[in-house]
Amino acid sequence: MTTADGRPVVGGRVAVIGADPQGLMMLKALREDGYNVTAYERRDRVGGLWAYTENTSYTTALQSTRANIRKFTCASRTTQFHIADTDEGPDAAACRSGLIGYNTHMTPQELQEFMQESNAKYFDLLKDISFCREVQEYPAERRTWLLDIESTEDGKSETVQYGKVAFCTGPQHKAVAPTFEDQDKF
Repeated sequence: MTTADGRPVVGGRVAVIGADPQGLMMLKALREDGYNVTAYERRDRVGGLWAYTENTSYTTALQSTRANIRKFTCASRTTQFHIADTDEGPDAAACRSGLIGYNTHMTPQELQEFMQESNAKYFDLLKDISFCREVQEYPAERRTWLLDIESTEDGKSETVQYGKVAFCTGPQHKAVAPTFEDQDKF
């Protein structure tokens, strides 16, 4: 088996859990290093908590939220490199054009779209992401990981074996809402 650019796959199968910004770049880096990688994302699109949802069991940014970081820090390492260090080459033009049209401080919808279009599609990552799949359990046995994966669409489960796992779920992957007296007044 070889990678897209013809190099041999060196490290066996790796699972990336989560298709947030960290998960996308982990998927990209592992694939470039010759691993056979599949990412699992419980939502139906990339973005992690920036992919707004009304599902109260997921952590999500509010629709009215604005990122307090500049759009240039949301790009991939490759994108940042080309913008900062060169005006030459096909990647530089494509990366720059990926940032045009977005506000400097993006809304969750803009961030999610940016990750989808300028990272996942640009680096051809979507083919290696299994959407609407949530990892339920992940016992490690004899140098392998057995991931119990459940569909968030139909509830069907499967167990898949991997040699390595990268957890890219972030610290806020479970929604926790406080309860307090007179909460209904807010």
